[in-house]
Amino acid sequence: MEKDITNREIFDALVRFARDTDARFNAVDARFDAIDVRFNGVDGRCDGIETRLRRIESLMVTKDYLDDKLADVEGRMVQMVDRKIALAC
Repeated sequence: MEKDITNREIFDALVRFARDTDARFNAVDARFDAIDVRFNGVDGRCDGIETRLRRIESLMVTKDYLDDKLADVEGRMVQMVDRKIALAC
């Protein structure tokens, strides 16, 4: 003979299910909180890297600057060679 399930047993089963589900969600929430803390740390590190890159960019030498300096050096070298040739003659 089959056992009749009472309303109380159904209610108890639902309560157990709800508690188990709540416990699982709490565990997931705790894991997400830990992940959030880690992301905040990574975010802070990225901000530091961004600041350092801005500083490097501000100190970086440009191609135009180097071209001007090389042109100046070349001009001085040509003048020195011309003077040496003039002295030798």
